[in-house]
Amino acid sequence: MRAAGREGNYNAAGYCLHRHRKRMIFKMAMSKEDKEFLDRITSYANEVMPDLDPQKTQVSVQLDKMMPIFETIAKEQNAAVEDIFIKYMDLANEAFVASDQKMREAMADLEGNNSVLRFD
Repeated sequence: MRAAGREGNYNAAGYCLHRHRKRMIFKMAMSKEDKEFLDRITSYANEVMPDLDPQKTQVSVQLDKMMPIFETIAKEQNAAVEDIFIKYMDLANEAFVASDQKMREAMADLEGNNSVLRFD
C-alpha cells in the first residue's frame, strides 16, 4: 500500500522504509483519515484538559475525560470504544515517534554544521 504523495518504499502493510545515517528506520505512513482522526481527538483533549499535566494526572482521570469523544467516534464508526482507544493510542505513538525523529534529525543537522557549541 502506498500513501498518495508520499515518497519511499512501502510494503504491503503500509510501512515505509527509509535509510538515514547508516541505519534503517521503519515508520507507518499515516493516511489523511488517520490524521483527521488523531487531530479530532487531540483537539478535544486540548479543550477538556487544557492545563492537565499527563505526568502528574492518573491515567484513569485522563480516560474519564476522554471517554465522550471515544464513545462519539465509536458510534459514528459502528465500532467498539476499545477499538477506537487502541487506534488513538497507536496513532498518537506513531505521531510522537515521527516528531521525535524529526527533532533528532534537526539536531544532528545542526551538530553536523557546527551550529551547536558542544562542551564534551
